[in-house]
Formats: sequence, structure tokens, C-alpha cells
Amino acid sequence: MFWAANALALSAASPTTADPATTMKPSTVMKRMTPLSRFVANTQVDAAKEPTIATWVRQRSSGQNEFSTRKTTRGRRLQKMRQSTALKSPWASLRKSGRLGASSASSGASSGRFVVGPDATRPAYDTPRQRSPHAPPGSGEYHRASRSGGDRMPALDGMRVLDMTQYEAGTSCTQLLGWLGADVVKIESPRGDPGRGVVAAAGLPQYFLNYNSNKRSIVIDLASEEGRDLLLRMAPDFDVFVENYGPGVIEKLNLTYDVMKEANPSIIYARLKGFGLSGPYSGFPSYDWVAQAAGGTFSVTGNAAGPPTRPGPTIGDSGTGAQLALSITAAYVQKQRTGEGQFIEISMQEAVTLFMRTLGLRTWGESPQERTGNARGPGTDVYPCKGGGQNDYLFVMVVTTAQWDAFCTTIGMPELVADPRFETQRGRFEHGAEFYDIVKEWTLERTKYEAMKELGSAGVPCSATFDTYELFTDPHLTERGLVEELDHPELGTVKVMRMPALLSGSDVPMQVAPMLGQHTREVLAGLDFAEDEIAALFDRGVIG
Repeated sequence: MFWAANALALSAASPTTADPATTMKPSTVMKRMTPLSRFVANTQVDAAKEPTIATWVRQRSSGQNEFSTRKTTRGRRLQKMRQSTALKSPWASLRKSGRLGASSASSGASSGRFVVGPDATRPAYDTPRQRSPHAPPGSGEYHRASRSGGDRMPALDGMRVLDMTQYEAGTSCTQLLGWLGADVVKIESPRGDPGRGVVAAAGLPQYFLNYNSNKRSIVIDLASEEGRDLLLRMAPDFDVFVENYGPGVIEKLNLTYDVMKEANPSIIYARLKGFGLSGPYSGFPSYDWVAQAAGGTFSVTGNAAGPPTRPGPTIGDSGTGAQLALSITAAYVQKQRTGEGQFIEISMQEAVTLFMRTLGLRTWGESPQERTGNARGPGTDVYPCKGGGQNDYLFVMVVTTAQWDAFCTTIGMPELVADPRFETQRGRFEHGAEFYDIVKEWTLERTKYEAMKELGSAGVPCSATFDTYELFTDPHLTERGLVEELDHPELGTVKVMRMPALLSGSDVPMQVAPMLGQHTREVLAGLDFAEDEIAALFDRGVIG
């Protein structure tokens, strides 16, 4: 329906079928369009190009495209895709022929529409869009307004997310989407995300700041019927809904997928649970380390003679969040083609197993992997360094023969390469303690950074054991700009870490985590709620 509507927006011909899309108001049609189809509808093309594009759009809408053969064998599908030249994007052929964008850039200056020039490789804005008075920095509309033709667009510009998450697992997911340019609206209760209460020694809510940048906050009392109805009224204007509440909470609020889908048939509805939505453990509550224990990480961490040990990193939370963000992005890409949303479920326990596929290979699926401590083979270990501090250690990981040779040579013992004790892998295992003492004597004469520089420069994989403070002071990370300082309206300057991935074609400035309810009025006004209704909702305590 969406593609058909867009085809009609492009084609001058009258509709020949009674498609419901043809009866929509123009504003409704544009709201229902995906970002890709909005591009098609907004592009200025002359009459000769319109039929080509409109035909392609109708074919995409009706399923008469290269993806309609997905049930056939891979070979037949690929053959059909190669032969289906008529269904290729018209942009490619028109751009190749030089016919696309024949009109001058000035012809679209007043409308602010996309204009694609003959040599363009991607759409660019001829003029900045008019920014809505309700669009804050960090929102998709703000990014569209603030960039000009040569600037980089946010990768997920156009994606709108209703974020009903708390603590870390869900919030890390929606933060990643926000970092990539999605407009993320965080739905909070009047008490706020409980993650706001995890306060550092200095009184800063650093935990909340770390996982909620690039979001807007709106307070809705979902325990009230009015609050629930308000959320459902908002749903049609969003692409994605994400939640990670405890078992049974969403059901109690009656905001399940079926309910939300009735309000927005094309919504992508994502649920993150400790043990999933089915199975004997599905009703159990979970946190990060509970999921890690259930996913096997405790069993392989620690010394062989000791008990299972809790790992430090929160891969049960953020690792699950990252996987859910990827799944949502994939569903969003699929939605651009089909116009349809879908239901996504992820289990923290199962997400942890993504990180458990390297250990235990020798007895895979037959018996458990034993704990080994830091030692992972000849030369691979943690060595103490000069300084004697709690983290003054160097970790070395030797995998290849070339690395072993470089290791022995760099520590000033090239003769060890031909030493009968260490000539074979078996001998290195048997005499591992002797080799450890040799290396230890060398590392104790150097700081961990000096040892890292010497070995790393020689091609030996290694690293100083960085503590959490050194992540903020290390010159390498400083040069790469890992840590950013942002201005918070109440807390002043706060330090946060940026998204690790750097995209050359996507520009999304970091925005500090919002205060509770900071954007309630702005979000609702941007969704065309009347000011008197917003004021009444405030007065009745439905919003805050």
C-alpha cells in the first residue's frame, strides 16, 4: 500500500484501481511512507522519468520484484535477479544515462526537496529543511535541518523509536540506534528509569548518563488508562517499539504486540527478556550476571582450582542490547522493501552464547570446558611489570610460530627458539613454568607500557592491562576521541564514551542523556497534540 501510494504521488496518470492508499490525505500518505519511499516521492523528476519510476514502485509494492522468488532455489533466484533488468532501480539507469537531475538545483530551492545531479552518487539536500520548533538536537528532523548538501547524513535518519526500556540491556540497544541517527523517545514512569538511581560516589548518575545519550525523555503514567491510551495514540508515528521490563509487566499493562500492532500495523515490536518468552525459565527474572551464569561465562572464568567466577564486563546486558539493535535495524531495512513490521524477541541467556563459541572446541557439545585461569598456552599469560601496582601487568597472546620467534627475540633470548625445551608445542606446554619465569624477569624491568611498545612493535600481540581510569587518559584513546565531554543542564560537564564504530558517511553528534520528562511537551507538540490537551494531561498527572 505504501509503495502504491508513492507511485501515485509520482505518476500523473489517474488511478485505475480502488487502492485504499489513493483515498488518503496527502499528509497521511507522507506520514505512512518509509524514508526510501519519501525520497522517491519528493524527488524532482520530469515527466519522461515519472512513468519509469512509478512502474518500478508499483512492482515493488505488489511483490513483482527480485524478492518474489525467495521460495525457489538459490540458483534460480540468482538467475532471475540477473535476468530481471526491468525491475532494477530506475535511478541506476537514469543516472548512468545522465538523464536524472537534468533540472537545475535552483529549480527545487524553494521546496527543499531532494535534487539529484547528473554526477551524483547519492541524494543531497539542495537547501536545509525547515526545522520544526519542537525538533531538538539529536532528533532526525534536527539532523535534516542542520546539514547541507555536502554534509554526512545520520545512517538511521528517519527511524523513530519508542523506547520503553530500563537499566542497561534495553537502553544500550536504543542508545546504539540513537547513536546511528534514529529519533529515540524514551518513555519513563513518573519515578523515572530505575537506572537513574544508580549513582556514583560523586553523586553523578553516571550509569544513566552512559546508556541514554542521544535520546529524548517523556514521562507517561502507564498505570493509568489515559496514559496507556496516550502511548497507543503515539504509536502510529513510530517505526519501532522496544521494551525490556520484567516477566509479565507488559501483559499487565496490556501493551502486547497484538495491541500495539492494532494501533500501528507496520510497527517493529522488540522484546528483550532474561530467558525469553517460552520455556521453563521464561518466568524467571534476570540481570546481566544472572544471564551470564546461565549462558556459561562463569564456568570458564577463574582458576582451575577455584570456583566459577563472575566476569567483569556486562556482556549479558550490552551484548544483548547490541544484538537487538542489529536485529531491529535489519527489520527496519526489510520494512523499507515490504512496508511491514514484525515481532522480535531476544533472550539474554541465548545472546550470551554468541560469545561462547570459541572455548571448548575440542569437546564441543560433549563435555564442559575446564577453567584455565590466565594461561592459554605456551607464552600466553599475564606477566607482572615494573611498578608493582594492582594493574601493572602485561598480557601476551602468542598464536603463531612467527610470533613465538619474535617474542623470544624481543625479550633478548633468541636462543630459546632453538632450545630443545621449547622447539615443539608439546615441549612448550611441559616447560611453560620455566618460560614464564624467563619472561617475568624481563617484564619486571619495564613498565607495562614499555613492555607493550617493545613487543607490539615486534609483532607480538600484547597489551598493558588498562584499568578503568586509564581508558580516559591513554594517549591512543585520547587521540581517537573515545571520551567526549558534554554539557548537562544540571550536572555541568560530564564525560561519556562515544560509539566505538566510526562511520565515514554518517554524522551524529553526541547528545547528553536527558533529564526526566525533559521533552514531554516537545514530543507531544511535535506529534500535533493541541496545547490545551497537553496542558490538561499535565494537570491530571498523565504526563510529567
